[in-house]
Amino acid sequence: MTKTKAMTEQMKLEYKIYRAACRESNVEPSRADFLAGEIADRVLSVMELEQNEREWERREVLSATAGA
Repeated sequence: MTKTKAMTEQMKLEYKIYRAACRESNVEPSRADFLAGEIADRVLSVMELEQNEREWERREVLSATAGA
């Protein structure tokens, strides 16, 4: 019997980004690799770009609502 590790909500969001980055990088996503932190460098760079874009979008929304 294998023991599965439950993912937190944050991990679920990161896993979603990981899978999308794997598709973009032509890498087969692996939940085990993700949970172990064994992520290919090219996948990590795509993930970082995606997270940076989301952060900029979040900041734009916050500044727009603060200025309203």
